[in-house]
Amino acid sequence: MRPLTKTYFLLWLVFLGCCFAGCQPTADKQKKQQASQTDEAQNRKQNQIPLLVVGRFDADTTIASVDALRKAYCSGQVYVWQPIKARVDKQFGCTCQSVVNTLQAFQPLAKKNLLVTTLDGLDMRFRTVKIGQIDFFENPQAYPLWMASSEDFDASRDLSTFILTGVTAITRATGNTADARGAMYLVEKVKPYFQQADWVHISNEVSFKPNCVFEATTRFCSKEDHFEVFKALRANIIELTGNHNRDFGDKYYLETLTWYQTNKMQTFGGGKDPEAAQTPLLITLRDGKKVAFVGFNEKCPLAECAKKPNEPGANPYDATRAKQIIEKLRQQDKVAFIIVSVQFGESDAYSPTASQEKICKNLVEFGADLVYGSQAHQVQQVEFYKGKVILYGLGNFIFDQTHKVGVRQGYFLQNYFYKGKIVQSVPVYTFIDDTHRPDIATAAQAQAIRKAIYLDRLLFHTQ
Repeated sequence: MRPLTKTYFLLWLVFLGCCFAGCQPTADKQKKQQASQTDEAQNRKQNQIPLLVVGRFDADTTIASVDALRKAYCSGQVYVWQPIKARVDKQFGCTCQSVVNTLQAFQPLAKKNLLVTTLDGLDMRFRTVKIGQIDFFENPQAYPLWMASSEDFDASRDLSTFILTGVTAITRATGNTADARGAMYLVEKVKPYFQQADWVHISNEVSFKPNCVFEATTRFCSKEDHFEVFKALRANIIELTGNHNRDFGDKYYLETLTWYQTNKMQTFGGGKDPEAAQTPLLITLRDGKKVAFVGFNEKCPLAECAKKPNEPGANPYDATRAKQIIEKLRQQDKVAFIIVSVQFGESDAYSPTASQEKICKNLVEFGADLVYGSQAHQVQQVEFYKGKVILYGLGNFIFDQTHKVGVRQGYFLQNYFYKGKIVQSVPVYTFIDDTHRPDIATAAQAQAIRKAIYLDRLLFHTQ
């Protein structure tokens, strides 16, 4: 095999695209994606499947054309996934000498190399490369590289989209902004990214209360009319692992829970009693596969957890119970993909605490497919472990903290499911502005977030 040399790789990136720059999806790109998903006939490819090129998770890379890819492939400068090698060799008219048998084998190579693969040979650890400025997931109907297959591909049938967000708490200064400028002002900058997702997750940490007064304390309430922002974002999955949902008592917690139910927003990680709090949320993707969400609170520092009979609140973490829940979902319920969230103790650092790292890795070993921390007001690092992704913290999504850069930084993830697994995760980086609402990060801000949370030692080790 002939790996991509460092010199060639740098030239490749300079000539063909942008990598580690501030590139991220724009609202215009979202509109194009929306348009591409509205016409089912145009999304359908008979006896063809997309041929994809992927690289490292934290890169945004472009190849100039299919012909440029063909030349790189035939010279052994990109790898190919072994199960499709013969067909790709035939399509490109040459024999590629750089081959990997599994995605796990490619993971450490992804640091400086690209791989030709298909949706079946892809998971969320790798980012697809644009060809001629066209990203397959943004615009499948215009994507230029397809391969003959016995299968048909239909984006409207085969792909489901899911957005995962960080901490939301419409209170204090953010609540005051909503009062002064209208609740929709809070999501004006990010709303375009949410309009076509099948599933939208919000981790809301605060219940609403009539006559709520926003005070400069850590006892939080929200106003019911401010919850209209969840409708504007098309939220349908609400996480209740947070620390502040019971700050003003069980009455308002239960009234807020009823509001979610009335507005067709399903919940997990908390509930009306311990049984409801620990019950996983199951959703069904477009292709019929099932995905489970399980949520926990590690420390329950504010007596916010449901522990006694008939007590509402968050689901307290217990390793033995977590293992049992995950095993049942996998073995009995036949769930294809398991997402586990934990509200950890607070840490104002980019790196996870020892407890975070231990619990997250245990959850992967128990069988979780994606693990994330829902507590992080400060954005935290990403790690690949045993072929799975751990997001230690996505940072603030809608909250008022602006006292230092780390709590203003954040991101949400646009995820694409195919055959019951996430095959692509595209981070959209955000920054809390001076009016205490999320804005799309500038190129420099996005680059700073990347530098803080993507470390080679966490992304390219062999575990």
